[in-house]
Amino acid sequence: MNTVPQAIILHGTAVSGIGKSRLYTTIPWVKDLFLAKTGIDPSLGTLNVRIRNEDLPKLAAVREAAPIELPPCEQGYCLGRAVRVRIAGKITGAAVFPCVDNYPEWQLEIVAGVNIREALGLNEGDMVEIEVL
Repeated sequence: MNTVPQAIILHGTAVSGIGKSRLYTTIPWVKDLFLAKTGIDPSLGTLNVRIRNEDLPKLAAVREAAPIELPPCEQGYCLGRAVRVRIAGKITGAAVFPCVDNYPEWQLEIVAGVNIREALGLNEGDMVEIEVL
């Protein structure tokens, strides 16, 4: 079994995504899967973070060791992996890693039970600290 290295802190900037997760997090089986596997009833969409270059090796290690498997319940969806995180020391969520080709190495998508941008007052380009739990 993979284990996530402890005491990993990642830094990056809040960026806009392409909007796919907004639809994905509303699908009933997806909501049920996140609740069962992570304990999170996902809010609409995800927070997308562009991880800074110096933290990319740490992000790669987290991605490789992410212990939570998110298997698709329907054809046409990909397998995902996840790890629990805390955003800005305040909000617990899950960093999600879709198992697809060409997924940007710098991208981190975070699901939480609240709209993270709203809850933290984040704007495009604001710095964000993510602690791997």
